[in-house]
Amino acid sequence: LDHAESHERVVGSDIRTVWELGENASKTVKVMIEKHFHKYGQEVCKRIFQKVTQIVECRNMCRMYDTNEETGLDHAILRALIDSITEDGAAVRQMHLAISWDQPDVAKKYIFGKYTFKIDTLNYFLKVAIQCQSTSFVRLLLHEGADLKHFLTVGELTNLYNDIPEDSLVAKLLNIDGTRVSLDRVGVLIEDILEGVYRSQLRDLDGRNESDTFSNPSDLMMTYATLLENFEMALLFWEFTKTPAIGALISCKICHFLANNQKQIDMADEEALATIKQAADTFEEYAVGILDECSSEREPLQMFLTLPRKDQNNSSI
Repeated sequence: LDHAESHERVVGSDIRTVWELGENASKTVKVMIEKHFHKYGQEVCKRIFQKVTQIVECRNMCRMYDTNEETGLDHAILRALIDSITEDGAAVRQMHLAISWDQPDVAKKYIFGKYTFKIDTLNYFLKVAIQCQSTSFVRLLLHEGADLKHFLTVGELTNLYNDIPEDSLVAKLLNIDGTRVSLDRVGVLIEDILEGVYRSQLRDLDGRNESDTFSNPSDLMMTYATLLENFEMALLFWEFTKTPAIGALISCKICHFLANNQKQIDMADEEALATIKQAADTFEEYAVGILDECSSEREPLQMFLTLPRKDQNNSSI
């Protein structure tokens, strides 16, 4: 098959391109098949040659897999599927495939490297990635130009909370029972978790249109991700928040609340509880680190709310 594809020729018209084997290549392929499969009989050899010919004629549906280059079989299969989509709207279908397979590397190299997307399209894919809980794709899409502030409207945040899995703890805490959950109900839950020391802006949305946006979308998405126990995504949104200390403290408190509630209703095993507690420790560490930095730099107390935080490479974000 490799020999056949490397010696094919293009025939056809401008409307339809067809690949086929030239006469010399056909003879060589037949000899190779006879050499390796002669013990199975002429009929088998004939069918193999026909199959090779069919594959060559549909080259856009075929891709050779090189174990020295590919990172895995799923990677190769996804690339083959993406290469097979060539009709109008191919870019959107290809991106859906890449997100559903959670392969951001493939999307970055073979989709973003080929197509340019409008911001509205990027924001649409951002929503898909968030719903699929794919932190790596959310990061990629933000890097490629998705606009979180433009994306996160009152309506979109409401939709995200109404799309959460019904068997999750936060769904039970919100009493999702088939009725549409309002952001006011989410705000009440957050205030209960924080024991009245924080006034959620989700309680003050009277008169806001569904198309209205928020001034602090990263904070809201960090809280959303923490409630869904997607701590990797929560930390991603933490990188973009303007109030890192507050965000970290709120997520830390939510983690402790989730752990205690899962114990009470026996929803989590020890491994899941350990993950939640580890996330709580991480958020607490980040908050304390910001306070220590404020103290060492002798900044006014209010500066700890907005002091730029450091990433793992100690560079400003």
